Amino acid sequence: MDVDVWTLRDLMRAATIATGPRRRELLTAACDIYTAPLADGQDYEWLQPHRETVRRWGTEAQLLLADDLLDSNPQTASDLLDKAIGLDRYNEALYAKAMHARHALGDADGIRTLLRALTKALADLDAEPQDDTITLATQLRTSLDEK
Repeated sequence: MDVDVWTLRDLMRAATIATGPRRRELLTAACDIYTAPLADGQDYEWLQPHRETVRRWGTEAQLLLADDLLDSNPQTASDLLDKAIGLDRYNEALYAKAMHARHALGDADGIRTLLRALTKALADLDAEPQDDTITLATQLRTSLDEK
């Protein structure tokens, strides 16, 4: 029997010790497997903690693969980070990494858009972006303007 959750778990475990092309292959497979919340549409009482764990694995797969691809393929890294943000819209670290990807693409407007999206998401929690994140966005945009 083949179960996607087990396969995702196994791929993530293998990816943590793999390097180079093998690591990318494992992470790509993990990203391809996680397409929706665990047991989407179901509302079992016991399900939420398991759904959260699997969502974290899916988000981590996107982030790790984006990290691996940022220098060689910033567009794919940016796309992966957008997907990760869709999975975890309150994760400020994802937005910061996505800003680096937009910077690699020369996309100052994309950096600004990410900061706005983060600000809006965190407002749902009565929070604001950290000063470090705001500074990062400003520095990345400024460095693009200077080119």
